Amino acid sequence: MGTGSSAVKNFFLNFFIFFFSAVFIICISLFIMLGPLDSARREYERQELASQISLDLRVFDEEPSSEILTPESDPEPDQYIPFFQGLLYVNEDIRAWLQIPGTKVDYPIMQSGDNEFYLKHNYKKEKSAGGSLFFDCANALDGTDRVLVAYGHNMRDGSMLASLKSYKKEEFYRENRYMYLDTDYAPEKYELLSVFEQNVDPNLGDVFKYNKIDFDNDAEFISHMNELRAKSIYQTDAPQVTADSRILVLQTCTNGTGIYNNDRFVVVGIKVN
Repeated sequence: MGTGSSAVKNFFLNFFIFFFSAVFIICISLFIMLGPLDSARREYERQELASQISLDLRVFDEEPSSEILTPESDPEPDQYIPFFQGLLYVNEDIRAWLQIPGTKVDYPIMQSGDNEFYLKHNYKKEKSAGGSLFFDCANALDGTDRVLVAYGHNMRDGSMLASLKSYKKEEFYRENRYMYLDTDYAPEKYELLSVFEQNVDPNLGDVFKYNKIDFDNDAEFISHMNELRAKSIYQTDAPQVTADSRILVLQTCTNGTGIYNNDRFVVVGIKVN
């Protein structure tokens, strides 16, 4: 009787060990498989949007307009430059398109009424772990902003703003110093002004408001931009900041690779066209 009972116990013990081992292996396998699938899905989304825009451009380019639009003209959606006519029909929250040669950054930039929604939603307003690039909700985006601030995730698959980290190497900057931003009214070209990591937790050290948008006067604006430039991990050849300069600030997380776990990686450009 004792021997039979022991055999039954061993059977159930071995069964549970096998069962939970199988479950563990399946979970690990799914985790490994779903990572690349999520990355592939985001790449598909980007290509799908590009295809949609190409289709829209073929329609709008049938009657091209040579008129140069300005913020003061306050155009209706169908009066924007052709590139943006297509974008606005996809999602009215799309406010620009950012491309940085040498990186994977080739995405629309969104804007909503807060700085939370597009952290977890794609350009279709669907739930997405990668989210979207998005402008600070404090940016007016009417042509009057001295400083444009955009945020994006540092995804492990290299998507969103992850490849900004290439600018940690000065050699990369020397070959890829320009960033291109297509806005509602005109294409803009920015040259790298500064690149640095910044702590954002006052409990861990000094905090510098690198994403400051509003300034009381020209002197404050120029002083702040000179501070941004001085923080750069290497010296750049970008033009000096003046009262008329327009600045683009891009921010992403360091994912624990900085001095502190809560650091931000910041890339700053100055408009040169």
